[in-house]
Amino acid sequence: MRFLVLTVFLCLSPFANTTVFADALEGKHVLIVDDDEVTARLMARIISEWGARSVAAAYSAQEALALLTSGRRFDVVLTDYNMPPGITGGKLAQRIAELNIKVPLLLYTGSPEIPKQEAVLFRAILAKPASIRELHSSLADVVSAAPIVLDTETDPLSGCSENFQPRS
Repeated sequence: MRFLVLTVFLCLSPFANTTVFADALEGKHVLIVDDDEVTARLMARIISEWGARSVAAAYSAQEALALLTSGRRFDVVLTDYNMPPGITGGKLAQRIAELNIKVPLLLYTGSPEIPKQEAVLFRAILAKPASIRELHSSLADVVSAAPIVLDTETDPLSGCSENFQPRS
């Protein structure tokens, strides 16, 4: 598993020219949630180079929830799906929704299927392996989208298949 994670982000090496992506994330506050500290730190460095005002890393869903409930503002949360001890990125997204924290979520995952009740909580789902361009494009799309409005009148799960399958 660790080999897979390191392979996924080989394309995000410090040798990549990240300055060409510096516009959409300028001044944004980003939270990265990943149990793999090396991956989280590398992504934080790259996103900082894209102009983000602040990039925080949490190495578990619990750490992420502590940051999100501390009063600190984030423009986007980028989370991995599979994280020990059994709290997935999907469960994290459900908890964020339960707490009525209005922050757009971007999931990156190597999992072939995401349950629909979790998939609908994300603005975008990025399949691993992802290129640096795909990561930037997904983050830019998520932070540029309309504000989140929680609508309890409609069923957010309608129209979704039983399991969401991320695009490759």
